[in-house]
Amino acid sequence: GKELTNLMISNEIDELYLEYLDSIPEELYSVIAKYYGINIRNNIYTSIDFQNQNNPVMSLNAIKEVYTAMLGKTDYADYSSMILSLASTYMQLPNDEDFILSQYEFITSPENSYIAKEADEIMLVVDKNNQLSDLVLAQLGYLSQEQFFNIIYRGVESNKYNPDLDINYIDYDELLGKEFTWYPNDVIFEKNTGSDSAYVPYKYKAYADDTFKDGKKLKITGILKPKASLSYGSLSTGMYYTEALTAEIIKNSLKSEIVNYINSLENKAIVSMHYEDGSIKIDRGITYTYNYSLDGVDYNDNVGFVGSTNMYASLMEQMGLSMPNYYTLTLRDLGGAELPNSISIYPTNFETKDEIREYLDKWNSDDTIILNGREIPKEMRTNVVYTDALSLVMSIINTMIKIITTALVAFTALSLIVSTVMIAIITYVSVIERIKEIGVIRALGGRKKDVSRLFTAETFIIGLASGILGISVTYIISLIANTIIGSISEIKHFTNLPITAALIMIAISVVLTLISGVVPAGLAAKKDPVEALRTE
Repeated sequence: GKELTNLMISNEIDELYLEYLDSIPEELYSVIAKYYGINIRNNIYTSIDFQNQNNPVMSLNAIKEVYTAMLGKTDYADYSSMILSLASTYMQLPNDEDFILSQYEFITSPENSYIAKEADEIMLVVDKNNQLSDLVLAQLGYLSQEQFFNIIYRGVESNKYNPDLDINYIDYDELLGKEFTWYPNDVIFEKNTGSDSAYVPYKYKAYADDTFKDGKKLKITGILKPKASLSYGSLSTGMYYTEALTAEIIKNSLKSEIVNYINSLENKAIVSMHYEDGSIKIDRGITYTYNYSLDGVDYNDNVGFVGSTNMYASLMEQMGLSMPNYYTLTLRDLGGAELPNSISIYPTNFETKDEIREYLDKWNSDDTIILNGREIPKEMRTNVVYTDALSLVMSIINTMIKIITTALVAFTALSLIVSTVMIAIITYVSVIERIKEIGVIRALGGRKKDVSRLFTAETFIIGLASGILGISVTYIISLIANTIIGSISEIKHFTNLPITAALIMIAISVVLTLISGVVPAGLAAKKDPVEALRTE
């Protein structure tokens, strides 16, 4: 347990720190996005085509639970939860249109598309291939039960797969017409007055009925995809709601009965536990029921909770250790927390990123900070640890580059040593084969340094020629590589060797060959001319 806890760092974000973040000079960042950890799936309802049901209007959370339960009754139970948990994203949209459009573009018709800003507006985001995962579409209620299972069959049970049910193409403008409605907590959570109220204080309404009121219809204002030039975007695929809706949810939720109830609890959360002792199973917390039909059988299931699975329970399960499954529903899940639990800062460029880091680091320093005209000493501040995602990635990449560079330098140095020795051997062989020529030069009045210069000139020519040849081959290969890579990607200059670097490498080649020729040239100069003339 201690080891797992150490993986997480808990920050205390208070109003003072938020004020400090809001004082970051505006020219340094594009967006400061504040997230509140709201489980909005509990409150958004839409219609769905289930077998033997007349298109019920259900919450997105209930739709996910129904599909999970259905898969649990099949041979795919072992990975049903994983499939659905990895398929859905419901996030708050950054509140800056220019920032979003700098990375994304509309794939829906321009006359029907614009960036969501109001509380009743939402957006969908797809990937670079204009694709929205089949499982995301299913959890948003776009697919029927038949179509959903056909997706599963396509991957794992081909004999049941029906190509006629495949979702090969959907007109994205048609997706804009899907109706979603957000309902407040007091509508969807009903206070339990039954005999089991001590164990189940509230019941959740998975289905919208005639009692549902004060709903806010959410209109899809457009569907975005990353621009072709974008290698990494700030948005994942899925549904996005606005900052305005977040503010409205918090304002509404703070007054809701269930939030006031949780505020009265010591741990500020409802925990639903499932203890199994033989056939006994006891639920604590909030329950709800849903119906579905599968293979001609009707089911009526009771769910122990609407919340998020505890991380440690999941890890323990993966490690094969038994413990009760338990879920928590916190104030944040319900929109009952006024302070954000996650903040993302998007700098305008690399230079301003470093300035923002310096600004953030001042908060953790021992210096007194001047904030909006008043002094904030160190004892008034709690250290806040942030994650610089880009620097983390760049650090990993730079470390890999350093390792690769070190290995290449080592191999290159070894090859240079070998080549230097080989050139020295070749030059020495040349001296041995030309001893008589050396004798003639000396007999005709040539000095020792003339003989030495002869062989030094040869090594210089060898070094210069090899350097020019190597650089020429490098430029030819670079041209071919850039042409091929540029034709299949946005990278136009994959390889580049500056002229200055090329000249330095040629100079290094010449210097190395001159060094390798020093000893042989010296030996040649020291030859006795009489003995040299007698040598055959």
